Amino acid sequence: MRRTWIVVLCLAAVGAAVFTDNMDEMYRCANADISVVVPGELAAGGTGSIGVLATDMDGVPVEGKLVRVAVISPNGVEEFFGVTGPDGMASVDLDVPQVEGNVTVTVTVDGRLFTGDLRVTEAPPPAIIIQTDKPVYHPGQTVHMRFLVLDGIARRPVTEPVTVSIITPDGDRILEREIPAGRFGVSALDFALSGLLPLGEYLVVADVAGGSETRSFLVDRYVLPRFAIFADGLAPWYTPGDAISFDIVANYTFGRPVSGTIAVDVFGLDTTSGWVTFLDTLSGPLDGRFALRTDVGAADGFDTLLFNVTVTDDAGHEEHETLAAGYYASPLTLTVIGDRNVVGLDSICRFIVTYPDGSPARATLDVSLYEWIGRRDTGDDGGPIGGARTPDDDPDDEGGGDDPTGDGDTVYLYGAYYGAGYRYLSTTTVETDARGIASVSFEVTGAAMFMEVNVTDGETVARYPFDLWAADDGIKVIPNQLSYGVGETATFTVISSGGVSGTGFYDVYTCGRHLRSGVFDLGGGTGTIAFTVDPEMVPGFEIRATRVTDDLRIASSSAVVAVSDPDALTVTVVPSGGTYRPGEEVTVDVRTTSGDAPVIAALGVRAVDASVLELAGRMSTE
Repeated sequence: MRRTWIVVLCLAAVGAAVFTDNMDEMYRCANADISVVVPGELAAGGTGSIGVLATDMDGVPVEGKLVRVAVISPNGVEEFFGVTGPDGMASVDLDVPQVEGNVTVTVTVDGRLFTGDLRVTEAPPPAIIIQTDKPVYHPGQTVHMRFLVLDGIARRPVTEPVTVSIITPDGDRILEREIPAGRFGVSALDFALSGLLPLGEYLVVADVAGGSETRSFLVDRYVLPRFAIFADGLAPWYTPGDAISFDIVANYTFGRPVSGTIAVDVFGLDTTSGWVTFLDTLSGPLDGRFALRTDVGAADGFDTLLFNVTVTDDAGHEEHETLAAGYYASPLTLTVIGDRNVVGLDSICRFIVTYPDGSPARATLDVSLYEWIGRRDTGDDGGPIGGARTPDDDPDDEGGGDDPTGDGDTVYLYGAYYGAGYRYLSTTTVETDARGIASVSFEVTGAAMFMEVNVTDGETVARYPFDLWAADDGIKVIPNQLSYGVGETATFTVISSGGVSGTGFYDVYTCGRHLRSGVFDLGGGTGTIAFTVDPEMVPGFEIRATRVTDDLRIASSSAVVAVSDPDALTVTVVPSGGTYRPGEEVTVDVRTTSGDAPVIAALGVRAVDASVLELAGRMSTE
């Protein structure tokens, strides 16, 4: 969701003011006593809110002013109403029409009129989930398909009919059918495959409510595998010098270990030569498990390691599997979640350190901050920022360091452009937690700053530079927690730079929908927002806080908070037994609960031979 708040309008005693969508060129009027705040853009079919502040000429809030909002679009005119409260503020909720482009918005307060354009963006498409009972089919078998459609904004079930098409590998459309959906947004369709159809990848296309989704399945004359082959202990990636050590396990699909022989060919994907032999063939006897051990580590120049495994059981049946691992020169990845920086206020940067497979990394971060102090016109080209330096480190001023003030502390470093001077401020060392997350709080001392982060997990060191930009003034909304549960009270602190007092609006959005609005008071430059988290806010929401400044500019800030629902739907599947003979009846108990209470739900159940899933893993194109 974009956070563009684009207009403040003053309504004078006579006439209508001019609407502008440029925050830097606000139109103002003298002796104004009414201000209107409009969101920059909203999604078609969603909801929004318009804020109004009414005061007398002395700035005292005026209660009881009727606010009339009209939204004029090709679909017609819709009106929405509100009344200013004791604080002089009103928040008028409105429904966004199902159109795209600009619509006209008029706001009438106390006989005075505001007219402007509101940008309406395309509504997010519905979420369409397509399931097939198997990933691969024989010619002549029946494909069982199920479809779930949820509204793109509210994520509620869509009960409109679904148009389903099936397309062959040759591009021929062999089915197009409209099927009804139930009240849970679920529909189903069975399709019998002819024995004369071509083999290969088929596409299932579902179209509904302006959205479209595609899923594929395979048709082949396959022979089900007798055993599954997988790795136990294969690292998701290797770095130069790492030893390769893992087990290859082979079990029959009914669970017993395979006895026989194994051969493993190891290849590397060279960035210039393609696939090349990485190791000579490794082979030996197999009794369900084969230990692959080698002192040869991953070499420079490879992106991927491939292990082609051939297993032959004692009966002479042979099957193949391919295992893969990545290669990375530096496996540490740093993601920075920045704050809204306002000069004079504290900011928080959160760091997420992960390995290439997404797993969290226990790491140490040295976070160094620099403040921009202007350009230096010396004619030299400077050099890249490389950490804090003192004059003694660079007595000949090579690489950009000097001591212009003579205090022995000030150091010039060079940024993205030549001659940019930065002064070293501080270095903070933090450790990531079990989630790979760490945070640093710092004071924003200027409009332009620089951050350098050095990350190490004890084996690998990586360096990441970042530019930091800040607003000269404004507000910040700070959540007291990063996540809440349904039913808890979400609390936020709002801070205004310079300790400026006043009144502000806040709005809460989730998945493109406007959920609630309110006002907050900035007494002494600090205010509080609090409300109860409801189920509609799952899985998270964005809160936007806005204050109209004395010179009629907009100061705004936002924060995103995760929401968990302890009463979310839980599905428990309990089969009547663990082992069955061919022909025996299988009974499965399925329970759906929310919290501790049973609930009625639409269920989809499928049972597939494990060997089919094993085969699909070797054949799948997805």
